[in-house]
Amino acid sequence: MMPVQVAIPGGKLRYSTAEIIAQGSNGKRDFLIVYDEPGRVAEIAFAADRAPRVEGGVLYQHWDKEHDSLVLGIRVENREKFLQINRRLLLAVLPRKRALGTWAAQFSSQALPGGDNAQPMDVPWITDAALLVAHGTSSHGVWADLEFRPGEHGLTALLPSAPTKCQVDGSPADFKYDPLWQTARTRLTTPALPAKAVEISSGEFWVERFDPHVGRWEASSLQALDETGLVPYGYVKYRAVSPPAKSSDKLFLTSYAEDARKVFVNGELIADLSNSQASAEAPLAGAVKASGDNVIQISYEAFGTPNFGRTLGELKGIESVKIGANRAGARPLEGWKLARFLALAQPHRLRSIPPSVRWQPATLGPPSGHSKQVPAYTWVRTRFALERLPAAWFAPYRVTVEAERDALLYLNGKFVGRYVTVGPQKDFYLPEPFLNFGGQNELMVLLAYADDPRHVRTLRVSPYEEFATRRTRVEFEA
Repeated sequence: MMPVQVAIPGGKLRYSTAEIIAQGSNGKRDFLIVYDEPGRVAEIAFAADRAPRVEGGVLYQHWDKEHDSLVLGIRVENREKFLQINRRLLLAVLPRKRALGTWAAQFSSQALPGGDNAQPMDVPWITDAALLVAHGTSSHGVWADLEFRPGEHGLTALLPSAPTKCQVDGSPADFKYDPLWQTARTRLTTPALPAKAVEISSGEFWVERFDPHVGRWEASSLQALDETGLVPYGYVKYRAVSPPAKSSDKLFLTSYAEDARKVFVNGELIADLSNSQASAEAPLAGAVKASGDNVIQISYEAFGTPNFGRTLGELKGIESVKIGANRAGARPLEGWKLARFLALAQPHRLRSIPPSVRWQPATLGPPSGHSKQVPAYTWVRTRFALERLPAAWFAPYRVTVEAERDALLYLNGKFVGRYVTVGPQKDFYLPEPFLNFGGQNELMVLLAYADDPRHVRTLRVSPYEEFATRRTRVEFEA
């Protein structure tokens, strides 16, 4: 986007190929701060009815008398570059990365000597701060609370007169003042984040199976989930018992939508039916019994609905299941029972675990050594503690998960993410309001198609160090 004919303090910007980050009045002088990628040449034009005086390094400059315009060509460097026009307008050209950490704050006109009493004074803080949290004045000067990431930082403040002192978090700091550009420069160091990762290697587990005697099962003919109440977010269990079948029979399955599912016959996964096709069939040779009942178990994955396109408003669930030699002559299976998860109260919240559930000690990883998927879900309950960071620090937290099964993640009873083995996501943000700092936190992992907690290989709670910041007060005194 090219700004054109923009009014700025003290004049007009004709155009700029560099983007504007800030403008304002700094004492008796105005300023304009623009930015671009290092190495590029920014062309900037100002309204000027006579040839102005330009101080600072430019690649080219031209006064267009016919159009009353001053045209400047400036190469963008890896650090800020200053130019001055008629000692009235300061132009700062910044590299993009530094511009995104630059902030401007407005102060009282009498905050520092040299301020113009007729209007407030704007002070840019040219740096790489993540945030300007607060700013203000004291009886001796101006201050700003800035959030910095760990490491070394340079800071340049535009001040209309030379300060006598600089303090960083109340301690004296070296600085240099350039009277031509009226800039005060200092450096500061932010220490490493005082927080470590928490490795979770044990906990408790229990296995939720397709047991019609545990949980709330509904006897129902196959119909859309939309017609049985709120469509759940997660896995829906279907169970039916089929009379003896021939080994030459096939199972024919139709879903309302192209959602993933897993189909088990007598506990064995039927791979040809375990997909997201709306209509599928598979031979039952080796899976069914010629005498005795056959148990059909289906796990339907209801993870959201499309909000655009031809499938907008589609129904969810299993539409029909039939057994026979061919689709035309196959007989429908009846006597279905359906259940949502025993532990899910609503899509994004856990209900109280029934007291009848027997938790067993769980050790996470190394891998269990078997990859067979089973008609069961393993709930893994772990606990961890987080100490509150010192007051000046902020860091968001995440849980890192690596597992051999898809999983749903709950922090203190609230849903925080869905892990899928095909990836690529392994890190899940843990919202600060969900966390108990200084106390215990409960992290629940629901493993799909598993009866062994060792399918969880890695479970780690750690801060996002790349987003950690520390609040630092920088103050310049007159």
